Amino acid sequence: MKRIMWLVLALCISAMAVVTDVNAEGQKVLETPSIIDRVMVYSDRALVTRQAKIENLEAGLYDVVLKELPMGLQDDSVRVISNDPGSLKIIGLDIKTYQMEKAPEDKIRSLQEQIQGLEDNIRRIDDSLKLLQLEKEYLMRAKDTFLGIPQSGVLDPQKTPLVAVAPARLSIKDYDEMLTYYVGKLQSNLEATQAAELKRRETEKKLVFARGELSKLGGRQYDIPQKKLVRISLEALKGGSFILELAYINYGVRWQASHDVRVLYETKEMDITSFGMVAQNSGEDWMNAELSFSTAQPALQGWLPELPPFYVNLPAPMNQYAGQTLKDYNFSQLASNSVQIGQQTIIMGEKEVAESQDDGRKREDNIANQYLPSDAAANYGSVVFHTPKRVDIASDGAAHRTSLWQNSFPITFEHITTPKISPYAYLRALGANKMNYPILRGNINVFMGSDFIGTSQTDSILPDEEFELTLSVDENVRVSRKLEEKEEKGPGFLGSNKRITYSFLIKIENYRKDNASVTVVDQIPVSQSKDITVELSKFSDKPLEEGKDGKLKWKFELKPGK
Repeated sequence: MKRIMWLVLALCISAMAVVTDVNAEGQKVLETPSIIDRVMVYSDRALVTRQAKIENLEAGLYDVVLKELPMGLQDDSVRVISNDPGSLKIIGLDIKTYQMEKAPEDKIRSLQEQIQGLEDNIRRIDDSLKLLQLEKEYLMRAKDTFLGIPQSGVLDPQKTPLVAVAPARLSIKDYDEMLTYYVGKLQSNLEATQAAELKRRETEKKLVFARGELSKLGGRQYDIPQKKLVRISLEALKGGSFILELAYINYGVRWQASHDVRVLYETKEMDITSFGMVAQNSGEDWMNAELSFSTAQPALQGWLPELPPFYVNLPAPMNQYAGQTLKDYNFSQLASNSVQIGQQTIIMGEKEVAESQDDGRKREDNIANQYLPSDAAANYGSVVFHTPKRVDIASDGAAHRTSLWQNSFPITFEHITTPKISPYAYLRALGANKMNYPILRGNINVFMGSDFIGTSQTDSILPDEEFELTLSVDENVRVSRKLEEKEEKGPGFLGSNKRITYSFLIKIENYRKDNASVTVVDQIPVSQSKDITVELSKFSDKPLEEGKDGKLKWKFELKPGK
């Protein structure tokens, strides 16, 4: 008996190892499983590479079928290569969509079965609630029957008219027993109803949760699952074992960078650990896969945009040329004040035309920038980051964090404050990116030593570019700004000018145990009218910078207690 069992087992294993068929052209058809080996993640898609192993292949023509591929697979992106192109020749490939009886993903299938069971439980609970309601209605009618007074008489089998029955005389004991029985039955009914309603609410919560989890995975309860398959036609020039690699673009993927910044104040260093935050709902799990992140943007068009025509002209008031003929009009004046660049005409006044001549380069830059992404200045070429080990990323829509790199930077500290809008001084770290790759734009978790102190953000920082990272509010540097004086002088007897003088006091105090470098930013109003003049009277400390936009900047080195 034991020999027969071993023989059956061996035959089963052999049948599972070689599953072949022959198509209409006489080619052998081989269905083989594939696993995801590596994934390159872009901002809105992923390049997935699968591997399929074919062992003990004899020389000849074959159709290799890879099934259970995601619906998001982009057909025209599929590429197939062999580990031995000299021995295994790829002839062609075909991509098709097929329907399955049930979802192949274990998690989706388990959720669908769980949802079906919960829906069946709710139907059973509803049926029991209906029976309990009928029982309650019967008990409510039965209370009058116990007294011998039916609510609407008794209907005999011969369909005689309703006849009222006189109440029977019952003892107090009989009434007490009937009342006890009635109250007990009614109480049992109410308790069973409450328990069933409670069970229904709990089951409904589980059902809502299960449906939400299924939705995250991109599935629906009664969907007929669809997948794609790739049929690869190949020719084995000689026998052997081979590995096929199938690469394709899949959607439903996104990623962004995030950083943990640990500031070491005593040694004036900043450790940065960069992570890739990836979320995917592509219909396939990336299990034990090599993961890479690319800053390339495939969604952008690969062509250089052309500047549209841009014309500038002056307005021609109608009343100015009233009564003039076409011969009398001074065309030279119009030509001297107009800029012609194409088919579109922009009408400008004399002052604006003068400004356009001064700021022409700036205007052209602004027009060009509208065709570029917001971080175009940092995109001298795409950068690829590789994770140090294989990872598991489920197709559940949740964010998964994987480490990209870690490095340390020497920094200096300064405080910056804008007392007009905030009464706080902010600690900033100043440094430079000395790596060969950029620090990508993303959210930042800031730690001072081992203490978490807050969150921040950073734009992309290119190699050799200096950076300023705002860390947190420093309570040991106090800032105040108050209006000391406001003086108004009205127009004189023959004058029409009004003068208003403001005096502000800005106070900075250092309660730290070391020196504090503090940058103070304030502003004065900027006049946009020739009838308003703004004058600076005096400063206790002359500003380090005075901008045309009215911004003023001072920088102080404050000793402790000053």
